[in-house]
Amino acid sequence: MHAISFLDMREYDRNAVFLGVPEESLMENAGRGAAEIIADEYDVKGKRILIICGTGNNAGDGTVVARYLKEKGALPAIYLLKGRVRSELSNMNLKRAEERGISVHTSGLKELIERSDMLIDALLGIGVSGNPKEPYKSAIEMMNSSGKPIISIDIPSGMGYDPSVKPELTITFDSPKEGMEGNVRVVDIGIPKDAKEYVGPGAFVRYPRLRKDAHKGDGGRIMIIGGGPYHGAPIMAGKAAYRAGSDLVYLTVPERIYSIAASSCDNFIVRSAGNEVIDKGALSIIGSMQDKMHAVLIGPGIGRDDRTKRAIASLLEKVKAPMIIDADALHMIDLNKVPEGTVITPHRGEFRALFGEHPPEDIAERKEMVMQKAKEYGITIVLKGPVDVISDGERAMLNRSGVPRMAVGGTGDVLAGVITSLIGRGMEPYHAARLGSFITGYAGEKAFAEKSYGMIATDVIERIPEVLKEFL
Repeated sequence: MHAISFLDMREYDRNAVFLGVPEESLMENAGRGAAEIIADEYDVKGKRILIICGTGNNAGDGTVVARYLKEKGALPAIYLLKGRVRSELSNMNLKRAEERGISVHTSGLKELIERSDMLIDALLGIGVSGNPKEPYKSAIEMMNSSGKPIISIDIPSGMGYDPSVKPELTITFDSPKEGMEGNVRVVDIGIPKDAKEYVGPGAFVRYPRLRKDAHKGDGGRIMIIGGGPYHGAPIMAGKAAYRAGSDLVYLTVPERIYSIAASSCDNFIVRSAGNEVIDKGALSIIGSMQDKMHAVLIGPGIGRDDRTKRAIASLLEKVKAPMIIDADALHMIDLNKVPEGTVITPHRGEFRALFGEHPPEDIAERKEMVMQKAKEYGITIVLKGPVDVISDGERAMLNRSGVPRMAVGGTGDVLAGVITSLIGRGMEPYHAARLGSFITGYAGEKAFAEKSYGMIATDVIERIPEVLKEFL
């Protein structure tokens, strides 16, 4: 079975709940499955089993384990390292355990360990990182030196850090986790397949949050190069980037639309390159600002003038920041010269023009084709459609957030701006592309709920903060 990261697991959990699986069911399935494995591996009848709990959902899993072990004839007891559990769900399961006569302790850990036949580690789950601090450090050391069999629930507490629990059995949920060693058993807790195949709000676990001492620019400085034939596209991309969390958005546009761009949003920092269309003047602008940019978007409203095509070819060589290429710029690039890690956002027609092949109608075949092309060129592809396909050549997911009305002009520019913003904030291009696709589609759903078929792209932009507020 393929090992996944802690962040993957947190993402799948959140997606499952979003898809309608009660969090209570996930915890119940986890605890029941773990207890069944313990009873299969050990003679638990009449054995004193101490479940040592922290404060998070891992503790909730442990209290469910205690309840099912009692049903199997064991003599479980629960120890709360910090005297409490935090979440409502964990508290509910703690009360259920107490109602079944399971004792709960908040002091005397050393003596409880000495009197026990077996220890269950439910201290720290996948949401914790760094070397365990007190009182976790001492509890882990006490467990390791006890000489008693230790079973870790989900992960060995402190795994990858010092100290960490050294179990003789780890019972993990859904999939093995990266870095796990030794005897590992997996419990299916009921996470649906769609929670892993389709992007959902779980992808927000990767959204970079600012530190309290953050400075201007820490949330991302991005540049958008576009406009000329179409002035609205770079403006919408820039506004979407701000709404997705960018600190500073620079627009590089031709002189003919400079005043329009500058007056469209007081927050934009606008530069001009070329008179009627983007030309080689963009090179000097990007050159002077190279070290400031965290991401660069090329393409919204840019047109297909030969001067622009030559400028784009040079930009592909010169830009050092991660790039996102969209719209008409996709018709003017040589894929063999696109830097590795670049994100491209074609619709079906642009995909056909780029790769000389029609995306298949069958979604599984389409996913396979996108993945193969992304791997061949070392890029991330967002193939836009009723169901978006996102792949970096090694991984692929689908996104079905959105509504048919998002075929209205400008929503592709919104998507490109959101993805650029997320990369500028520090997200890996593949994850930024996935999350950007979900955010834009979900914002579209919110806009459509209010505006119906009168919805336009700017309505989508204004709903982006609502999506962030709901899921962050």
